[in-house]
Amino acid sequence: MDQKSHRFYPSKILVFGEYLVLKGGTALAFPCNDFRLNKGNFISKANKIFFRKIDAYIKSKPDLSSKLNPNFLADIDKGLNYNTNIPIGYGLGSSGALVAAIYDEYFQNKETDLLKLKNELADIESFFHEKSSGIDPLTSYLQSAIFSQDNDIELVSVDSLGNFSLYDSGLKRNAREAILHFMFLCQDASFEIELMDLKEISDVMIHKWLCKEDITSQMKEYSVLQLTLFKDFIPPNVKQEWEKGLSDNQYYMKLCGAGMGGMFLKYSLSE
Repeated sequence: MDQKSHRFYPSKILVFGEYLVLKGGTALAFPCNDFRLNKGNFISKANKIFFRKIDAYIKSKPDLSSKLNPNFLADIDKGLNYNTNIPIGYGLGSSGALVAAIYDEYFQNKETDLLKLKNELADIESFFHEKSSGIDPLTSYLQSAIFSQDNDIELVSVDSLGNFSLYDSGLKRNAREAILHFMFLCQDASFEIELMDLKEISDVMIHKWLCKEDITSQMKEYSVLQLTLFKDFIPPNVKQEWEKGLSDNQYYMKLCGAGMGGMFLKYSLSE
């Protein structure tokens, strides 16, 4: 598949698998064309320091450095710029879209194996988040819904988000901070055990959702458990809305990415 024809890079919505994918769990990500990134005119000299840091990071990784086209640094000096309406700090993959764009235009000998490609993109995106699953930039780069399980990556056909919709917390968050806090919580054995319970529910929901089966009962169970396990990741205003849904049984909520702000997902019991 020739990706050079791509002129824009969509944001992503992680429908299932938030944090679980960092522990080897399954994940399903969906490209969202409402928010996207594309290359702009060479006018933004203000971004020079930022892009030079990315260039230096890539060059510190031998496997990545060998594939990086020297035109990247040359274009940085010209005033490399990207236009985007993807909100930063909202869990919609703003860094993933940027990584996809840089990889698409400035990397040579691109990986064609999806797993290797995911890992390579993850290595680049770690510049932003300390640790990356690679799902965000892969979804943006391939412009396709992605199903990830163990060491298997599949492109899946998903027409819409169905009963899911985005819920805006109105707050920005720092993904790196959230991920580091998650890794800290994983040092607790009891947290890890409950996380595996969450993983089992998530795996069932992914399978049923792809088969267009009802996930209402699993979604409520997942929402209840996530509200307990990830209480540090749910802002007070979102927690109030979350609890209301569980009480009224009109909708259920879940994280959409790192949490602590940005977007969350709301599952309505009727479309």
